[in-house]
Amino acid sequence: TEMALLMGQLGATDALNLDGGSSTNLVLGGQLLNRIPDTAAPVHNGLGVFRR
Repeated sequence: TEMALLMGQLGATDALNLDGGSSTNLVLGGQLLNRIPDTAAPVHNGLGVFRR
């Protein structure tokens, strides 16, 4: 997946495989990178990945 490739490029050795359903959003630098369908479920929780 795109996230697995990105995490590998950033040097991650461990990762989580989370839900990829209609509530999934990808935001980078405050910009939404994926299209949200009209039927998207609300996003109640998030996982942030930050470079040290």
